[in-house]
Amino acid sequence: MASLGGDFEALKRRAQQQDAEKQATLLKQRAQQDKEAAARQAALEAKEKAEREKRREQLKAREEERKKREAEQIRLAAQREEWKRQKQKEQERAAKGDGKKRASQEDIGDRVVTKKMIKAKEKAGLGGLGRTAGKASSSSSSDYLPLTRQEKRERREREAMGMPARNIRAAGRSNAATGGTGASGLRGPAGSSSSTPLNARGSIASASSSSSRTALQSSTPASPSPALKLLQVRLNKAIESRRQAERLPEGKDRSIQLRDAESLEKDLRRKMAMERKREEQAEMERIKNGGLPPGQEGRAGVVAAGPPTPARPETARERFLREEGERKARKQDEKATSGAKKGKPTAGKSMRFDEDEEDSDAGSDDYEDDSDLDSFIDDDDGTLGAPPDDGESNDIWSIMNPGRERRRYIEDDDEDDDMEADMGSVLREEMRSARMGREEDKREEEILKRREREKAERRRMGR
Repeated sequence: MASLGGDFEALKRRAQQQDAEKQATLLKQRAQQDKEAAARQAALEAKEKAEREKRREQLKAREEERKKREAEQIRLAAQREEWKRQKQKEQERAAKGDGKKRASQEDIGDRVVTKKMIKAKEKAGLGGLGRTAGKASSSSSSDYLPLTRQEKRERREREAMGMPARNIRAAGRSNAATGGTGASGLRGPAGSSSSTPLNARGSIASASSSSSRTALQSSTPASPSPALKLLQVRLNKAIESRRQAERLPEGKDRSIQLRDAESLEKDLRRKMAMERKREEQAEMERIKNGGLPPGQEGRAGVVAAGPPTPARPETARERFLREEGERKARKQDEKATSGAKKGKPTAGKSMRFDEDEEDSDAGSDDYEDDSDLDSFIDDDDGTLGAPPDDGESNDIWSIMNPGRERRRYIEDDDEDDDMEADMGSVLREEMRSARMGREEDKREEEILKRREREKAERRRMGR
């Protein structure tokens, strides 16, 4: 039993020793594994860190390259703009130089021709010299005089409206051929010296005609009104802004600026046309009064008593205004006399016939008015085709419309007229629509820019 107990204890100790060795071996293996895992983890972290650093360097280099490209684009755009400005300045300088040179050449040519003409007149004492010695003397000496203020003003107005220039000197020659300038070849109050020697009777006649022409020309407008000058300056600025917008590169900014400039130019041209229409109405009133301003109608006979020779060749516009005034006055007189002769109708049938006849006459007159005023602006103010004064119009109404109250129909017409849009409301509506269009374009542009930024951000994050 004792030997068995000793063996058991030895076996037990050996088993314990083996267990301890196994535990130590396991601990060593586990420590080795942990060490290897830590080394692998450290290597992986180092690799990831190196990759992150590399990506950061790449992003930084890409950002620097993008900034360089943007700076280069900005520099090139500024350089292009500078080149455009320099080219525009050179063109303006060249245009100014050409204009000054052309104006100086024209002045020198006028002075030379005028001196030649004066020398020839002093030498020969005869008028009707031609432009050169080889040509026949078919034109009068007034062809070589400089343009008057009225002719210069007409030329400026035609250039501003884009109309072809009229040959003023050719008109003067045709007027002289028909006897417009008189026997002495005078052009106006400035041309007081005749081309032929005057005797006593001729001097008296020319003095009276010169005084009458001076009285007529003193009432003519020498220059446009200040309002028209201001509108002309604004129109020139609008035209220049439109040309600058046309020179811009294609894009939404160019279309917006071009549309605004065109609308402003159109509005200014409409205002200038209205201002010219008012001036033409005033000039037509002056022509009706015998060439005198309002308030001096009593002295029209004194001016008309002189010779019928005009102070200068009558322009097409003045002739049209004079004929228009005479035609309207003649039509008013005919209406007044026809209304007085007709009297009251006796039956309803004849009344309807007379009304139809008057309507047809009025329609034909309106058609004639429209055909004559094709090149002019519509009568917004209603002053050109104004009816006769209240006394005559009431008599005509009572004759043509028996038993009807004119006041009630006039009030109805006024109510209908109130429904129409005036120039101010139309202009405000146009400005409002233009502003709404610009705001809508701006919103669309912002949406497109935001989408482009989002695309670029997604593309950059995808890399």
